[in-house]
Amino acid sequence: MQSNIKYQIFFIGLLTLNNYPIFAIDISQNGTTLSTQQSQEIDNFINHIDSITTVTKTELSTIEETISCVDILKQPGLSHIPKNTSIQLQPSSQLAALLPGKIKPDNTPTSCPDGSIEMKLPTREKIVNSGSLKNFFSKYPKDPMLGMSQNIDPSPSFSGHEYAVYTKTINAIGAQSTINIWKPTTESSDMSISQLWLAGGTGYGLQTAEVGYQVLPMKYGDHLPHLFIYYTADGYHSTGCYNLDCGQFIKTSNILNIGGVLPSSTLSGAQIEGTLAFYRDPATEVTGFYFL
Repeated sequence: MQSNIKYQIFFIGLLTLNNYPIFAIDISQNGTTLSTQQSQEIDNFINHIDSITTVTKTELSTIEETISCVDILKQPGLSHIPKNTSIQLQPSSQLAALLPGKIKPDNTPTSCPDGSIEMKLPTREKIVNSGSLKNFFSKYPKDPMLGMSQNIDPSPSFSGHEYAVYTKTINAIGAQSTINIWKPTTESSDMSISQLWLAGGTGYGLQTAEVGYQVLPMKYGDHLPHLFIYYTADGYHSTGCYNLDCGQFIKTSNILNIGGVLPSSTLSGAQIEGTLAFYRDPATEVTGFYFL
């Protein structure tokens, strides 16, 4: 049994936050008290997302997740694009020619109105439970109760985080990988991840485009595998976020729910796979759009 992931997404731009007053004191799920500044940062962000997003409908998924139907032209990823800019919703004919038979139209049934896309918008509760806005955006969320490091230097092990990695330095327009999806047992402060990771540069100049699945209770509040995307433009220091959380990705398809739960393989039973790929569109050489 195979499930092919065929989302078409590209990411551009930066996120700019506005300032709004906040007077609440918040306590995260693990019992950590947020400072007034941390609470204010969260409210600033949520108010910003609300101000730039047009939600046409909300619904519950099969696992009781709130899914928002968002006007495709009023999603967070387009908030910093100049007005009257033409939005490329499909790969160019140049990229299609390089990938014969791999780019197919999105005919996925959806209950969202025409012209809208399904999104899991960030909520104040989710951010508070992660401990801070910075932690919410972090690739490896820090558990304030355990003092775990957020060092992301790709060495075989750091602060108890161990993984196997295969790297290859090449000149290419993209990469593709087929990943078997599982539901490993994790502690609440742990993460299990399998991903395709494109990277260029080093140190603060490191830029990445990432896609895969992960079990990350501190972010999602459960122990289930979730489809994720991630980016950083400066080596995970001051930029980076998951999924559609900070408006750095533009969603153009309803084939799968970014950040949503995935079915998983069973031992000696059905095997679930997802084929993931990032490709840079040669027709966008200046802006360098990547389609997923």
